[in-house]
Amino acid sequence: MTTSDTQATSVSSGEADVPLHFSEWLKCRRRQLDLTQEQLAQRASCSVFAIRKIESGERQPSRQLARTLAQSLEIPAENQPTFIQVARGERSVECLHTVIPGRASLPAGEPSPTAGNLPRPLTPFIGREPELSALGGLLCNPQCLLLTIVGPGGVGKTRLAIEAGNQYKERFPDGVWFVSLAALNSPTLIVPTIADALHFRFQDSPDPQAQILRYLHLKRALLVLDNAEHLLDGVGVFTEILKHCPQVKLLVTSRERLNLLSEWVFEVQGLPIPASDQEEQFASYSAVALFVQSARRVRAGFELREEDRRCVLKTCQILEGMPLGIELAAAWVGLLSCEEIAKEIGHNIDFLSVSMRDLPERHRSIRAVFDHSWKMLTVDEQQVMCKLSVFQGGFSRQAAEQVAGAALLVLSTLVNRTLLRRSVGGRYDLHELVRQYSAGYMAADPQAHAAAQQRHYAYFLALAETANEELKGSNQLEWLERLEQEHDNLRAALEWALKSDREAPGEDRALRLAGALRWFWRMRGYFHEGRNWLMQALQTCPERPTTARASALLGLSMIMNILGDLSAARPQAEESAAIFRKLGNQRGLAEALSEAGATLTWQGEAAMAFARFEEALSLYRSTGDRWGEAQVLYRLGVTLVDTSGDLLGRDMVEESAKILQGLGEKYLYVYVLIFLGDTDAVLGNYTSARTYLEQGLAVATEIKHTGGITDALIGLGSISRIQGEYLTAQSHLEEAFRVYQEHGSNVWDTSVLCFLAENEIAQGDLSAAKLHILAASNHLNLSENKLANTIVCHFRGLLAYYQGDAEKADELLGESLALARKGIYKVEVARSLMALARVRRTLGQIGQATELILEALDLFSKYGHKLGIAISLEELAAVCAIQRDGAGAVMLLSMAHVLREGMGAPLPPVDRAAHDSILAACHAQLGEEVFACAWAEGKAFSLEQAIDFALHK
Repeated sequence: MTTSDTQATSVSSGEADVPLHFSEWLKCRRRQLDLTQEQLAQRASCSVFAIRKIESGERQPSRQLARTLAQSLEIPAENQPTFIQVARGERSVECLHTVIPGRASLPAGEPSPTAGNLPRPLTPFIGREPELSALGGLLCNPQCLLLTIVGPGGVGKTRLAIEAGNQYKERFPDGVWFVSLAALNSPTLIVPTIADALHFRFQDSPDPQAQILRYLHLKRALLVLDNAEHLLDGVGVFTEILKHCPQVKLLVTSRERLNLLSEWVFEVQGLPIPASDQEEQFASYSAVALFVQSARRVRAGFELREEDRRCVLKTCQILEGMPLGIELAAAWVGLLSCEEIAKEIGHNIDFLSVSMRDLPERHRSIRAVFDHSWKMLTVDEQQVMCKLSVFQGGFSRQAAEQVAGAALLVLSTLVNRTLLRRSVGGRYDLHELVRQYSAGYMAADPQAHAAAQQRHYAYFLALAETANEELKGSNQLEWLERLEQEHDNLRAALEWALKSDREAPGEDRALRLAGALRWFWRMRGYFHEGRNWLMQALQTCPERPTTARASALLGLSMIMNILGDLSAARPQAEESAAIFRKLGNQRGLAEALSEAGATLTWQGEAAMAFARFEEALSLYRSTGDRWGEAQVLYRLGVTLVDTSGDLLGRDMVEESAKILQGLGEKYLYVYVLIFLGDTDAVLGNYTSARTYLEQGLAVATEIKHTGGITDALIGLGSISRIQGEYLTAQSHLEEAFRVYQEHGSNVWDTSVLCFLAENEIAQGDLSAAKLHILAASNHLNLSENKLANTIVCHFRGLLAYYQGDAEKADELLGESLALARKGIYKVEVARSLMALARVRRTLGQIGQATELILEALDLFSKYGHKLGIAISLEELAAVCAIQRDGAGAVMLLSMAHVLREGMGAPLPPVDRAAHDSILAACHAQLGEEVFACAWAEGKAFSLEQAIDFALHK
């Protein structure tokens, strides 16, 4: 939105004023027809906002709107083309003076709508449509007599007030009058300044205020009183005006509210800024549009290039949409690139200054803007502002009191003066430029600065250490949100701690804080950031066997596990355990042993993993740590199921679930729910599996548990694929991959990439599957994660089989089987056996294929893996068909069909042709009657009978 510099004017013509501009002509014609703007907008099927813009001369109607306006204003049909041309600016307004009966003129006795003295804007007005609409509603509200636009310096209060006055001036027949109070140095000058703006001349009288009140007594006017914050001792005159002049309204701009009973406060913040990922309509955001417009005044033809977007966005973000700051920044485009401008603003507040001669002195630099506010503070308030500058991203009242000694009354004063902002939730924050300005004063006193930073660190260390315990109980979500809220402060505290540890080694400040934050970083998916902080802390602090070092090593091991870097995770967990053991810290030792066990599991060292888990479980139970006990039971159960196929592990996980439910813990409980869902899916109980997984996804989403979200989505995607819902499966898996990418968990990306490939292979889309498997292989590199390597190798072999390269498939699936056996991953062993059997059958190695099938079937049956059993029966049927045992093949296929039908797991499209071919060959071999009998006999078998029949075939 832009404003026009055109002012509506008129000339005398006979007894009435005749408009010279279409905007005034339109307004007069509307009044002749006794229509309000709202009524005209309704007639013309457009918005009231559009009518206001046209009547203020700021916008021309489109040709279509001009046509509907002509009809709405009762313009004779023969004259409507002329009306449209004038409305579009193609002909002079004089052409309209004879197109309707009676000339459009101002009604007799009505003052000119141009009454008043609003300054003529020298630049277009950008944005603020919601604010203008809200201001219009308040100005039209008979209860609102004194409206104060409050905001920090440079936010555009004056310009907004002028624009509101222009848009709603028809509400005030006696004019909208602008009164600048900025230059006044005494409240006694307020009344003379108002009189001067109104062109009122005082008579010889001892009471000027009484004279101005008598003059305004019957006026229907709006007084725009600009920059009142330094004259608050004299604002009583505003109350007197309202008492004696019932039809006068006051619109005040101030950096501080007036604190009058009649005052309505309207707070103004910066212009809207696009989100970092907002590509569409980027330049239409008001903050960006203002930057571009301002830049074009400095450098004609300036265009926002693609490579400039990120820098302009950063500039607008640092300035938080402050119009003056954006204009001052854009003024440098003649000398600097957008990237250079953003960098300068980030570390030098004095960069934001210009030497424009027609700008008020207080608006030629951001420092000048803040100097004006700073001088109005007491010494104590200035000191509090300095100390508050150590905060980043906001702070609570309690933090402000402990770190900066800020009492509630001081905070209230700073909020009223718009130097602080208070959110609905009760937190406070500083505009980034205000923070930089205050930090400049703080830096001038190094001793006070160091003391404030030490208190800041101590406060957030205590918060993090408390949270590390609270994150394991019923208040988990509350504490996750609290740490999320304070994340910028925690980062600032870590930065200071690292610097302090370098300058004065021995305190382990960074180690203590980073170690205390390990569960927060893990639970909220800050894997790379957490790793970087922990590594810096460990590199900076001396290698001493302290609790702080052991905690930091444990945190780094936890995150390296999540990132799949097992070669780094294991020694860190082992060193952490050794330190905790030496210090006699049993809880710390238990946690380190549990983490080491998880690493060993993924490295395929199941026996060593069990030993670590069992010791950890014993330690947790001896210390009464129920959360730790639940964690180890979960890990033991999962490892037992995955490595030995023993469903006793499920009982352990269910015991873990009961403990976690009693504690009210949700993070680990998500993993428990997902495991139970995945286990039910293996057993073919897809309905209950979906219930567990959907519940896990809901809880994970609630607490922003990224690992839980991805695992639940993968589980749901797998079930959808098995049940033939391929589009749904793809949607779940793609969403899981997106979440992985957001948090940089590269090695574990392999699982979702492989599941995507499996979904595509099932449908016969081998080219898409190839791309996903290639991406998964590239993610692995030299990872020691044997489970991930096993899975990727398996799918590479499966793809080669369906591509017709049986020899390559045989090599890859043989490697996959060897990896699975070494890691004791029972399900992966069975899957690789079955895939390899199919390849060997294709190569004509029937005896080997049969042995592989029977071994896989035995594993699947022990594990209760119904889909695996069905696939084994189908593959054995294919072998029987080759051996001309048609009846056996039909019975096996019938058994598999019953299993699939009971689970709701149809044969995937990629295998249907081969399956139908076997059935057709058997049908031809046996004939209709024998085929039907064999099918019926197989269908009647129970699951146990089917397995027994197949194993002894």
